[in-house]
Amino acid sequence: MRASSPHEQNETPKEFLDDLENNINKNLRSYGRRWNFLCPLQPNSFNKMPDVIGSVDCFVKRFSPERTRILFLNPDRHSTFMASAVLTAYVDRLRLISSVEVASLDARDREANGLFLADFFDFT
Repeated sequence: MRASSPHEQNETPKEFLDDLENNINKNLRSYGRRWNFLCPLQPNSFNKMPDVIGSVDCFVKRFSPERTRILFLNPDRHSTFMASAVLTAYVDRLRLISSVEVASLDARDREANGLFLADFFDFT
C-alpha cells in the first residue's frame, strides 16, 4: 500500500513500476504468488506520470494481473465532485484495458463506506 501517488512523488512510470516490482519480489518470498496492491492515482497527468488511464495501462502491460480494480472516490479528498460525464469518459476508456474493473465510491462521508476497501482485500 502506498500513501501517495507516483504523480505526487514525481516518479516516471518506469520508476514507479520498477519500485513496485522490487517490493513485490521482496514480499513474494514471504507471502507467496498472490499479492494485492493499493495506490492512489491522479485522474489527470501530473509531473512525469500520465493520467489514470495511461498509468493503469502501463501497470497492466507490465504485470498482466488477473484483475485490476479502479475505485474513483467522489468527491475527492478536497471535496471536489467529478462531473458525471467526466467520470463516464474515464470509465469507458478504462474498460478498454484488459482485466480492469471500475467502481465509484460515495466518499462524502468517510465513515459511511469505510469498510468497502477492507472487504476488497479480505481473503479469509
